[in-house]
Amino acid sequence: DYANIDNDSFPDSCDVCPNTYFNVDADNDGVCDNVDICLGFDNNLIGSFCDDGDTCTINDVFDGSCNCVGIETDGDNDGICDVLDDCPLEGGNTATGCPVASVGLRVFLQGALIDSGNDTLMRDDLNQLSLLPLIEPYSNLAAFTHYGSGGGETTTNAILTNYQIVDWLLLELRDSLNPMTIVGTKSVLLQRDGRVVDHLGNSQLIFEGIGIASYYLVVKHRNHLSIMTQVPYIMNGNSVVDFTSLSLDMWGEEACLTMGSGHYAMWAGNINANSSVIFQGLGNDSNGVFFAVLLSPANTTGTPNFVAEGYFIEDANLDGQVIYQGLGNEVNMVFFNVLSSAGNPLGLGNYILKEQMPTGPKARNKGYPSKVAYKILRKKAGIL
Repeated sequence: DYANIDNDSFPDSCDVCPNTYFNVDADNDGVCDNVDICLGFDNNLIGSFCDDGDTCTINDVFDGSCNCVGIETDGDNDGICDVLDDCPLEGGNTATGCPVASVGLRVFLQGALIDSGNDTLMRDDLNQLSLLPLIEPYSNLAAFTHYGSGGGETTTNAILTNYQIVDWLLLELRDSLNPMTIVGTKSVLLQRDGRVVDHLGNSQLIFEGIGIASYYLVVKHRNHLSIMTQVPYIMNGNSVVDFTSLSLDMWGEEACLTMGSGHYAMWAGNINANSSVIFQGLGNDSNGVFFAVLLSPANTTGTPNFVAEGYFIEDANLDGQVIYQGLGNEVNMVFFNVLSSAGNPLGLGNYILKEQMPTGPKARNKGYPSKVAYKILRKKAGIL
């Protein structure tokens, strides 16, 4: 059988280009030159991996036009490719560096709600009595530790007055993959209505040096049980975490108490700052109140019904007074919180109301330098 469709000197069975008289395939790719769109290129390489020489692209392959092309990645759409972007997840670089984690917050303290006449408006007695310190107190309290850029926040009397500040709080951001790991902290100010502002009065609470990502949020107070979100929240400035809302899921069981208004409030009575409220037994908070009163320099007669006035951790109801015996005493708050806990159905006086936080080794700081932190967060992009 001697078929020769193109009537050249090669039978079809031996013809590289049986459909054209011009029997040329200069690049030996099996495609005749007259129909080869990529002369001098092996068409069999189309779709295979290559390197286009552009550091900003990924998944480089030869396309149908025989060009090596890749896909440029710009996760935050700021015009800077991810490979060259110091802030690949944070919406662009700024003059001062990468955008940082920030969040809005609302929370109630039980102690400041007592006798306020309104379960949604706390008393600001410490402010009214000019007892609130201008410098955050947590750096000087052994039970609390600042990490990262947190600590040393300083405010003014004007902010304390104009914003009706109840007291200072300590916030922690914790790693979304390991809630035992503290990424950074910040001291902030609590307003009467539960809204939280920074030391300058800003409602967006910015964590300097910490990139935008998802974190667990922890709220701590000098003499209330700490609380933490049950899940991580994206800290990009668009989130408001409302710890007063019954719809917010918190870590553990009965992390807060429910007020009559249908709002959550942090448990008061953690006088010893040992993550528990204890009325009877070892480490009880009643003794903390007793000795604060008895050993007060102003209590020269050592009487248990003396009223110690000032900014004290033993002041569970935040009225500027520490009272062991008598009206408005701190011990009653400890007693009734222990007695009323849902975990204490028998009403035992020695029941321990425990702080609901992750258990395990002591929480620790990651200690990331900021740029390293961003690179690590990039690898976790799937959780943001």
